[in-house]
Amino acid sequence: MVKMKPRTPKRDVGLFWTVWALALLELVYTLYWVGSDLVVRAFPATHELFPSELVDFVLMTPLWQEILYLTGVILLVASFVLVSLRQRLVLACYPVSMLLFSVDWIMAAAHGAEFLTVPGYVSLVYQAAVTSLLVMLYNRGRLR
Repeated sequence: MVKMKPRTPKRDVGLFWTVWALALLELVYTLYWVGSDLVVRAFPATHELFPSELVDFVLMTPLWQEILYLTGVILLVASFVLVSLRQRLVLACYPVSMLLFSVDWIMAAAHGAEFLTVPGYVSLVYQAAVTSLLVMLYNRGRLR
């Protein structure tokens, strides 16, 4: 008897590429913000290129919060690599990055960063949707 590889339904292929595209979009968005953060910190001459609220926020952020944020960024990059490789470890990595970003957002609000309120809520919904889609991929056997 010849064993045949099971065919991947088109909806599963579409689901994977949807998750991948959403993960890429979040990665690009996050890298933009971490890049802005690093430029503001490293090059004081660039401060006039950014909104004053952003510059003030970045410069007043405590080191532990910055470490929390950068750890979330590293985990988000790892999550994108893991989803690209279809590894189920993404189900642990991505929610932890989501948690770190949420703690950072709460602490930012406590420090008065009102310009981050709406983007924070949008991120929560977005990340919950991506997490749900990752669980769907896992349940359909599309993550190894």
